[in-house]
Amino acid sequence: MKIGINGSFIRKQDSGIGQVCANFLRVLREELEKEKTVFGEVEFVVYLEKEAAFEGIDNFKKCIIDSFYKRDDLVRKILWEKILLPRQVEKDRCDVLFSLYQSPTVLKNTKHVMLVHDTVWKIFPQYLNNLRKKLYYSLVGKGIQSADEIITISQNSKNDIVKFFQTKDDSISVIPIDCDRIFHKKIPEKEKTEILNKFKLKEEEYIFYVGGFDVRKNVDALLRAYGILYTRHNQKMEIPRLILAGSFHSNLIPLVVDVPGIAEEVMRKNGIPRGYIESIGFVPQKELPAIYAGAKLFCYPSLYEGFGLPVLEAMSVGCPVVASNVSSIPEIADESEIVLVDPENDEKIAEGMLEFIISNELAKERVQNAKNKAKKFGWKKFTKKTMKLLTKA
Repeated sequence: MKIGINGSFIRKQDSGIGQVCANFLRVLREELEKEKTVFGEVEFVVYLEKEAAFEGIDNFKKCIIDSFYKRDDLVRKILWEKILLPRQVEKDRCDVLFSLYQSPTVLKNTKHVMLVHDTVWKIFPQYLNNLRKKLYYSLVGKGIQSADEIITISQNSKNDIVKFFQTKDDSISVIPIDCDRIFHKKIPEKEKTEILNKFKLKEEEYIFYVGGFDVRKNVDALLRAYGILYTRHNQKMEIPRLILAGSFHSNLIPLVVDVPGIAEEVMRKNGIPRGYIESIGFVPQKELPAIYAGAKLFCYPSLYEGFGLPVLEAMSVGCPVVASNVSSIPEIADESEIVLVDPENDEKIAEGMLEFIISNELAKERVQNAKNKAKKFGWKKFTKKTMKLLTKA
């Protein structure tokens, strides 16, 4: 049997899809090295857009499909995923292609298993703000509908796929993912201190957010909720600073929240001193565990997630979590493990943060429960269940 794998996102390992791609390939390689016959007589071909320096694909046959169109944009994605990749897969006579993300790829003579992470463009159609995006996601929809089998990462995403693409329920398998293994490792105190010092942070003296600043992430509600928290309680107790990590691109407004503008307004309106709300920019993934671990709490009021990796990352590290009670997040953890809040109610977000600020015992209990829950997720589980589906297909 020959199984093709679309490994395109290996070149973007800091993205959520890139992490899934990297961890699937890494664990697949480890399992094959451990027991050569674990998946039977299978030949793997990993399809890439360019050479990738990643140890997880060293034991696989790599096929680099170069494009004459060099710009990394939606035109290139359509060309590569819709034309060049299917042509090469058919030429190589693969029995199955596994696409590690939703794409426009349609195959005629090869079985196709597609991993669909979310349907965010259906929930938030304002993201399709130009013709290229509308064309691309129209083709993605056709790719989803043509796939022989679909894997998705939460029951919520499965429900959305059935709703928006009229896909048969029995052709969709829910296989939860995990966060990267670095979030499960113990962080040496010296390393944690060095990283916190780098960003001028003091342990347990900040509330943390990391992620995108696009509209669905709801960071504007977090900023407003912090204003409520500070105004009502700063005279009775020390309110931790609010630290935001992520890349902000002002040219994408209104698709992204105007973080600097809203932060300025919140500080002015609520008499919050300078430095209490601060953006620290992009944080490399290897440094994130230390920043989670040093935080008083992690707050993630997202309106929609296919899974919610940052929540699981914080849980794994042992950081108290306040997160949305909508979309897929309640599938990751319940009220015994994290504080779930209505993301459209600023008051409730503020109350959720306050719970962890005033009660260390509550935080300790929930953190331990959350760490135990986080251990139930695993890349081995994801990889073995996926491989079972691929070989069956």
